[in-house]
Amino acid sequence: MKKIINFILLNKAFFQLFAISLLAYFLSCFFNTIVSRFIDPDAYGDFSITFRSLTVLSLLLLAGTNTSSVKYLSSYFDAGDFKGFQHFLNWNVKIVRRGSIIFILLFVLFYLTLILLHLLTIKNFTSYHYSVYAFFLAPFSAVCIIMASILLSMKRNNTYLFFNQISTNILLSVFLLTAVFLLETSIHYFGILIFLFSALCIIIVAESILIKTVLKHNSIRLKPRVENLKESEKKLWEKDSRNYTSVQIVYRLIFIIDLLIVEWVHPGEHNVGYYAAMLVIGEILWGAPRSITSFLAPRISPLLKQKDYNALQELLNRVNMISFSISGLLLSLIVIFSESLLSLFGPDYPQAQIPLIVLCLGYFLGSSSSSNARILMFVDSRMILRINVFELTLLIISGIILTYFFGLIGMSFSVLISSTIKAVVMAFKLKAALPIKPYGFV
Repeated sequence: MKKIINFILLNKAFFQLFAISLLAYFLSCFFNTIVSRFIDPDAYGDFSITFRSLTVLSLLLLAGTNTSSVKYLSSYFDAGDFKGFQHFLNWNVKIVRRGSIIFILLFVLFYLTLILLHLLTIKNFTSYHYSVYAFFLAPFSAVCIIMASILLSMKRNNTYLFFNQISTNILLSVFLLTAVFLLETSIHYFGILIFLFSALCIIIVAESILIKTVLKHNSIRLKPRVENLKESEKKLWEKDSRNYTSVQIVYRLIFIIDLLIVEWVHPGEHNVGYYAAMLVIGEILWGAPRSITSFLAPRISPLLKQKDYNALQELLNRVNMISFSISGLLLSLIVIFSESLLSLFGPDYPQAQIPLIVLCLGYFLGSSSSSNARILMFVDSRMILRINVFELTLLIISGIILTYFFGLIGMSFSVLISSTIKAVVMAFKLKAALPIKPYGFV
């Protein structure tokens, strides 16, 4: 343990990434426990589905450019090719703008249809699932995500993590506490949507200022039109972005489908809220490794281009050592304090203690593939897509069957099974694709 602590202290970047992810986790728990204390488990479960669905919709709008931007912009930035950087950035802005305009038009048409159905007394406007009323936030969320990715491509790892994982929960917590304790108003779903809209607007302004500062420092200008852009280069960007879209959507569906299965299959409505609380507590076990392995993201493409596999192996070993050590410690703490953590959400939540422990074990084993997934994404994104589709399919089939017969514990075991198999498959595929050992010794 002493060696691990010394290793972490000597690697300041890793320590900072973990500290940020830990802060993000506590803020997420804080915000969610506030919400769960003021609404019943049924409403809290619907609230959780809404937030996770919003992320999926936002990634769909970005068309994979948030990942392709890290791949290409980091490569251009690292090589000092600011012309290529500028061309990709302009192309990226055009893609996001076009997607947002199309979405807004569809959104307006969709809501006009709902209003018409209400006026014709066919279906009440307030009778839909909560997530329907949050769709308008998707373009704002998408802009926040792509701007954070641009910051990551320019080696601003800590800034990326702050905006990607921390800023929203900080602002929402401040808004909620102000409403409850200073203004003495009650918390309701539509009030939280207004808070989220305000938070996203503030984040967009802050990210814009930071990006413009970095671009100005490197003499990079955004132009309204992309000049002298090779058609082959544009097609390559579009092809990779399309592949990344599928990978990201499937990946995000993996982290929401289990909650939806509990909603649709399990007879007890309160169990959706209990499972949502389990997800919040367990998210540190995949959130921390993802944060730590984000250190890899802007460095993978340059090393692969140089075919410097020894340097990549060394970097992978360092990241995995810290990631596994920290995840193991976090898993132990969650298991020991599982009942206390669940009780923070409400007096009835501790009945999900055993399912929580099984779920967290699945997250721990599944997160062992985080580094491998980041590297394989830049080598063969289609392979990542196939692996994620396989995991999603296995999760759906086993989840429906086990949840129907065993409830929350069944859903947790389906996550454990699918996550473990995915980690094993990912390691074998990476080893076959590159001359490196996914876990250092295998």
